[in-house]
Amino acid sequence: MKKISLLLIIVVITSISLYGQNIPVYFQHKKHDQEILQETQVNNSETKQAGYSYLKKSYLPGDEFGNPPKWMWSAEFGGSGNDTGTDIALDSDGNVYQLCYFNGTTAIDGISFNSIGSKDALVIKYDNDGNIIWSKQFSSTEHHTVIPRKIYISDNGYLVFTGYYTGTVSFDDFVLPETNSNELFFVKMNPDGDVLSAHHYSSAYLSNLKPQTDEFGNIYILTEKKSNDYFSPVTILKFDADGALITKYQNNSNISDFVIKNNTIYFTGTINKNGTIGDSVFQTNYFDLFVATSDLDFNFNWAYMAEHDGSCYYEASYGSQLFIDGDNNIYISGVFDNNIVFFGSSLFTSASFIVKIKDNTTLWLRRIDDQNTSRPGEYYLDLCNNSVYITASLSKDISALNKDTGFFIGSHKIDRTYVAITGANDALFISGNENGLIYLSKLNGSFEPQFNKEFTGDSGYGFMMGTEADSVGNVYVYGYTSAETSYFGETLNKGAFLARHNQNGDLEWLLQFSGIYFDNNSGLSIVDKPGVYVAVDPDNQFIYVTGFFNEAFDLPGGGPVIQPNYEKNIIICKYDLNGNFKYVIQEQTSKDNYNICLSPDQDGNIVISSLFRDVIVIGNTSVEALGLDDFYIAKYDASGSFQWVKHSGSDSFEYDALVTTDSAGNIYFTGEALGEEYVKFNGEEVTLKDGDGNIVLAKLSADGDLIWFKTVGGSPTIDGDYYCWPTGILTKKDNEIYLKGWHADSCWFDDIMLVSPYAKHSKFVAKINGDGNFQWANSIHEQKYGFDCASMGVDDAGNVYTALEVRDTVWYGDVFRYDPVSPHDLVISRYSENGILNWVKGIPGGSYRNWLGSLTAVDTANLFAGGVYSDYISLGDDEYYADKRHGFFGLLAKSTVGIYEAYNHNAKVRIYPNPFSDETTIEFKNLGHQPYSLKVVDVSGKTVFEKHNITSGKIVFMRNELPKGVYFFHLTGNQQFSGKLMIE
Repeated sequence: MKKISLLLIIVVITSISLYGQNIPVYFQHKKHDQEILQETQVNNSETKQAGYSYLKKSYLPGDEFGNPPKWMWSAEFGGSGNDTGTDIALDSDGNVYQLCYFNGTTAIDGISFNSIGSKDALVIKYDNDGNIIWSKQFSSTEHHTVIPRKIYISDNGYLVFTGYYTGTVSFDDFVLPETNSNELFFVKMNPDGDVLSAHHYSSAYLSNLKPQTDEFGNIYILTEKKSNDYFSPVTILKFDADGALITKYQNNSNISDFVIKNNTIYFTGTINKNGTIGDSVFQTNYFDLFVATSDLDFNFNWAYMAEHDGSCYYEASYGSQLFIDGDNNIYISGVFDNNIVFFGSSLFTSASFIVKIKDNTTLWLRRIDDQNTSRPGEYYLDLCNNSVYITASLSKDISALNKDTGFFIGSHKIDRTYVAITGANDALFISGNENGLIYLSKLNGSFEPQFNKEFTGDSGYGFMMGTEADSVGNVYVYGYTSAETSYFGETLNKGAFLARHNQNGDLEWLLQFSGIYFDNNSGLSIVDKPGVYVAVDPDNQFIYVTGFFNEAFDLPGGGPVIQPNYEKNIIICKYDLNGNFKYVIQEQTSKDNYNICLSPDQDGNIVISSLFRDVIVIGNTSVEALGLDDFYIAKYDASGSFQWVKHSGSDSFEYDALVTTDSAGNIYFTGEALGEEYVKFNGEEVTLKDGDGNIVLAKLSADGDLIWFKTVGGSPTIDGDYYCWPTGILTKKDNEIYLKGWHADSCWFDDIMLVSPYAKHSKFVAKINGDGNFQWANSIHEQKYGFDCASMGVDDAGNVYTALEVRDTVWYGDVFRYDPVSPHDLVISRYSENGILNWVKGIPGGSYRNWLGSLTAVDTANLFAGGVYSDYISLGDDEYYADKRHGFFGLLAKSTVGIYEAYNHNAKVRIYPNPFSDETTIEFKNLGHQPYSLKVVDVSGKTVFEKHNITSGKIVFMRNELPKGVYFFHLTGNQQFSGKLMIE
């Protein structure tokens, strides 16, 4: 065991961030003879090594393996993408110009806008009281974008705004040519909203994009190539009034802001190690803020670099924003580490700051935010009468300082996302988005609200928490939407929902849980955490859902109003399969916990597992953590009454508490424990040593007694344990257990060693018997790290289904290699009960993350799948586009005619009632009354009924003497329809 896991240190920058384990980067390893351990393991003659080799066969991107099922039908849900106010500016008359983009529909003051592309641009002019003077919408072609970034008002009152676009975009009479990759644009408008010119420029630098103009009408644009490092390269482009490029200025320092005033360009930014500004050469050990001036042709005449007192090993500073007042005083905001010196004035202890300088003299230097940071966020700096207003992204405060003395005047907390602040004439204007919708607000110089204008619209995201199926093929969809959206003709409000669809995908009923939530972000940060949030009991009588809540709300389906007992609560609801409320359980949980796994057993009991910190109360039992995050398992009877809670933990962190049950009521648990010395399970201590592995496995009786406990996944390689953890556990046929997760190189699962050429990126699928012994374990190697989707399915034959998001080539041992079509393909694979790869199915994605978080096997040929996509996904013949994360789900089934071709959404077959006792009606589309033949077969394929020359679209099928059970029918004619019949 190790003290620390690097579970998700990997960070993906794709417009969103992957949330991983919040743990220190490095702990001193225990002294251990790795060479002896490795030699022992390699020389063990009984070792079963699941090796790897490179396939010689070539595959095309998207090629599949075996005979995977096809999409029979699919659907999606979610709102349009976020609408955002990206910048604001004020003219000399106090009018306000707001720059925005939106998707779908938005409206303000009775004016409605409908997007044509996936993001359209808006420019709106208001008077100083917030009344709209004019508005302009600029659109690209379908599925393309116009993203405005920055706006500037020149001294003569003209507007210049910048951004980037794809597709073909028109700015009034100016048409910019088609492009499939983001292209810089800049547009000039007069104060009446008429477009005077629009130009484009090919650039890989598309961040920042701040424009400035000089008295000659030239346009300057600061372009930055955003990187993951502390230092991002920049270019300043200078264009003449006709849009022709005059010059492109670059140097080896990062310029974060620039201002043109009185034919002088002022700069601030960060010098990386040895840097030059004009003729000035600066040397720094790390990074340091600079300020400089030049003429309009970038001939520098002055430059200065912030200094340090040399008292600390690491000293650094970073420049953020500039403001130049009418007396040519320079105001600079930024951050520093440990200390900073400006012309003899000093600050100590890492903080954000603002300084006012002139003529190589510091007029004042003030700390803004005491939070330490290694680089600046985006600051907003402006002057309003006699005050300087500044914000830091670390705290959403606007601070006011006296511009002459730098003394603190006051601050104002912004409780929503803002992207731009500007001020003039004793007024501050703030623009941004709240709940995905644009707003514009005005404060006076004392931070008193003057007006608040809020747009309306259909912005929002949706994501899947899971799917389940019952024995007759209905699918239950459990999801979440952040705002009102349409769902199969019904309206979903913000919150969680549970819906039942029949085998054709038609909506049968819908329950909405307004108070349930899953995370505080936008979807993927919860669905990429292992857990089970919806489950149907083994007898197919009830369905259970879980989540978190912290405010009172009405439970649907005849349930009560539930009141929260704690700051954050877990909720578990039980319903019958017709959506009728049965009971609700609520329990305390820790503030930072976003992991729940539930599993109903054969007797109607429900078992949950989760994580907690410090002390919480479960049922009537107080549980205290041993280390940081600990595991617990709790059981409730069929009426929802608390039975018991068991606690497991170590001297360090735990992650991913997962649980499942078998037909005898036994409970199987897995998680990741990072203890160095021990793991305790309900007081019983297991001593650990290096190489034992971080994956814990345990079997409990129905009464909660520990039957066995073990750890697996140990590796003799350096940090091998760190990259091995579970992401799913299920029981199915013959009470055998299926386990999946991540693994590093040379990881041990009993006497099976999984090896990988990509030590940190591989995944595993394994089978364990009831005694805890591994039957088989297979590795899936990823050349570039992707993500293990948090669900798996097992059918009645013991086939196991698992899914990945892949970003590069993936090897399924030496059997098959999958090459993705996009940077974010999804892949579903099926292994037989003996661990043989049956098939691999690819799902092409787009430019941003997708997630296949739910796999539910109805039988060996019908699989429901659901998840989240960010911008594009291809599900068979259906292509879906979104500007914000959407949930999706659908049915995968075999395309060959046979008894398992149970569902065909396109056929629009209705069977009612089903199940039935005496008779049922099969209804289908028979345009033109063409002749059809009906054949009904039992599960062995034996024909039990036939009828020919059927010319209507409705058939009444009589049970006659058929025994109860499952049957399959096939209608053949101009089309072929199939379905399942259930006789009670």
